[in-house]
Amino acid sequence: GRSSRQGDPLGQRQRFDAPGRLHHLMNRGIARRTVFEDRMDARYFLALLAREVRAGRLRVYAFSILTTHFHLLAASPTGDIASVMRSVINLYVRLFNRRRRRDGSLFRGRFRSRPVRSESYRRTLMRYIDQNAPHARLVHVSALYPYGSALRYAGVRRPRWIDYGWV
Repeated sequence: GRSSRQGDPLGQRQRFDAPGRLHHLMNRGIARRTVFEDRMDARYFLALLAREVRAGRLRVYAFSILTTHFHLLAASPTGDIASVMRSVINLYVRLFNRRRRRDGSLFRGRFRSRPVRSESYRRTLMRYIDQNAPHARLVHVSALYPYGSALRYAGVRRPRWIDYGWV
């Protein structure tokens, strides 16, 4: 799809969102810096996502939280993925900065989103997200990475906030 910049004073691309539309969501730290430094950081980010799921504003199908970036396969039941992710990222950055007595930006800009328009892209994206940690050489097998959804799909303990429906 074509993105429109008309009417946006910042020249930012329009998000093509609709209720229930799947998106590949991602963001990276400024200058590829570490944005998830420890277990508490990753767990807090996941807790923020879970909060949005419980509030009915987000559905999460897959995720990978790496040291310098994150990937999500998600949808907003209300069609407002931008405000949901803005809230999650802003709250996360606020805590990250407070814990480290710093201020300023952490991510390189607003998060990127790409609509998932086909079944084949959805399957490819699931594999891509699951393989992110092994590709980054954080683990050898994706199901062993503690901050990725592959572990949840492979395990007995499946958090209720992840949507396992079609996988």
